[in-house]
Amino acid sequence: MLEACAKSEEGKEVVEGNIGPIPMRRIGESSEVSALVAFICLPAASYITRQIIAVD
Repeated sequence: MLEACAKSEEGKEVVEGNIGPIPMRRIGESSEVSALVAFICLPAASYITRQIIAVD
């Protein structure tokens, strides 16, 4: 969805206006976020509790 929005001039302005505070200077891909979600669901992540994990 972000890819589609970024193709229009208005969308490009919105994306460029929001990437400033992001350390990677780009919008994350859904696959990058889903990889973290998948890990959190694994038994290997069972010791992680009450954490806020920033994906930025």
